[in-house]
Amino acid sequence: NGGLIMDQQDGDTYNVRLNSTSAAAAAALNVTGNATLSHTDGDDQTIELNNNATFAISGNLTCTFSENDDVDQFFDIDGGTFSTGNNLIATVTGTGSDHELTIEVDGTGVFSVGNDLTINPQEGDDLEIVLNSNAGTGAQMSVGRDMIIDKDPDSDAAYMDLHESSVLTVGRDLIIRHSPDGDDELWLGLYDTPTLTVGGNMELSMDDGNDDGDDLGIDQDGGTIQVAGNFSMTRSNGDDFYWDQDGGTATVDGDYTVTSTNGEAIEITLDGSAQLTVAGQMTLNLVDSDDALLTLNENNGNGALLTIGADLYIDHTGTADDVEVLMNNSALLSTGGDFRWDHDAANGDYARVRLSDDAAGMNIAGDLTLGLLSGPDADDDLDYDQQGGTVTIGGSATFAHAGGDDLYAHVHNNSTFYVTGDLDFNHTGGDDFKFDQSSNNSWVYVDGDVNMTDANGGN
Repeated sequence: NGGLIMDQQDGDTYNVRLNSTSAAAAAALNVTGNATLSHTDGDDQTIELNNNATFAISGNLTCTFSENDDVDQFFDIDGGTFSTGNNLIATVTGTGSDHELTIEVDGTGVFSVGNDLTINPQEGDDLEIVLNSNAGTGAQMSVGRDMIIDKDPDSDAAYMDLHESSVLTVGRDLIIRHSPDGDDELWLGLYDTPTLTVGGNMELSMDDGNDDGDDLGIDQDGGTIQVAGNFSMTRSNGDDFYWDQDGGTATVDGDYTVTSTNGEAIEITLDGSAQLTVAGQMTLNLVDSDDALLTLNENNGNGALLTIGADLYIDHTGTADDVEVLMNNSALLSTGGDFRWDHDAANGDYARVRLSDDAAGMNIAGDLTLGLLSGPDADDDLDYDQQGGTVTIGGSATFAHAGGDDLYAHVHNNSTFYVTGDLDFNHTGGDDFKFDQSSNNSWVYVDGDVNMTDANGGN
């Protein structure tokens, strides 16, 4: 009864092992108050559970890892249940360059936090949270309220990998803050058939990373991602951000928003039979950034689906580089609202929508508006390039050319472009403006009116 303090200040390894040598009876360690796990010197520190052992803490667990040498603090759950009834707070400090904090759950082990899980790596080597990476299936990790990973610049990479049929459940928000400084990745990976469920919002942010390899990403090869609230990624500096989905399904019940005001590439890729469903609005807001890609089946496979319940909005301004929306094979992009793209770049950069296959498709329930605005550079282009497939616009389609260089729209090679409302061409600035329907059984259907406005001298 009461609290438990485990304080390692020197010596060899410090291990707490339950059922490590025998499973004849289930070992149990119950703490009715709070627990503290601290490590200031000595060798590795390990909490190990096997088989059906139980380590239960009714209150809070506070972990402080301030080692100056290259050692590890390790939660090794190979079976049984490790639980805290309230919060788990883990802080990594010290001057050691290779000391790691690892939470590893294998077999059918369970790692449970009743309220908030907060991990703050300030120094040291990698942070690793891995489920079923070594053995077994069905490992579970659950957080009753918020799960927060707040990674400081002086710590190395951080990984969250879910394998087999493992399950990670977060009752409220999953918040990942990445402040890298020198080839430090932070990623969340789903492999095989795992499940990630977030009861609130999923928020990713990157700041102050200026070196190659300072990436922040989601890598889904299978399984299921379910976010009950909004998904957001905000970057003010840093290297690449990627949502790389090679299979499985991902569902966001709210909005999906990416905001980048500096940094390297943004890549949202769906390959194979991957499915991403956003119930609300999808927004890509790109200012002073490198290239951005939204691609479906450009790398491999068939049948990728991006389904957006409301609007798809792309705002491309400042010195942001090239931005492309690409669909190939039998990929399908659908919106329940409008698709609007405002291209107002300043660096000789282009914006492109391209369908590359007869089976690719785009269904826009509302209006399609592609606008090349008043970017000051003479080489800023906007290109709609339909090389096959069917595009259906439930409202009107507008190509607006108010500045920059050229706006080209091509419908060719067995393409169908169908507009329920009006088809509008507004040429009020910039250089050449061309709409080209030609070759190989291509069709443009307009149920409404075709309107052409040329206030730029007829180019």
